[in-house]
Amino acid sequence: MKTVRYLIQPTCKIIHLQIKKRITHFPIRKSFIQTVQDTIEVNINDENFGIKELCKAICLSRSQLHNKIKAKTGLSTSIYIRSIRLKKAKYLLENTDFNVSEVAYEVGFKDPSYFSRLYSNKYGITPNKVSQSIRSIR
Repeated sequence: MKTVRYLIQPTCKIIHLQIKKRITHFPIRKSFIQTVQDTIEVNINDENFGIKELCKAICLSRSQLHNKIKAKTGLSTSIYIRSIRLKKAKYLLENTDFNVSEVAYEVGFKDPSYFSRLYSNKYGITPNKVSQSIRSIR
């Protein structure tokens, strides 16, 4: 019988498993990207949550995190975090009655005008127009 150590994310606890036979299937775990995305979404309204805090939360160094995210998504870590924030903002603008400033703060942006600029660059429409068009439909 052989003992194997596994690092469990995101708590960084090491567990020991007793192996009797050769393992052919591992238990189903969240994918790395899903774990990162869930961690970002839990902390999305924290304007100070960035790469440093994400590294601590998922127990990876900055370079390991960057390399894994870049390999899986093609985006840098900061751009990936920003894209998740903007996706959440789009959802909030389309499905709630929050104004643009409230949405910006809700998804962790300190400056609503910076948020509007990024949103416009990503989606090709200002968040004000999205908000207004949704309100006119309701």
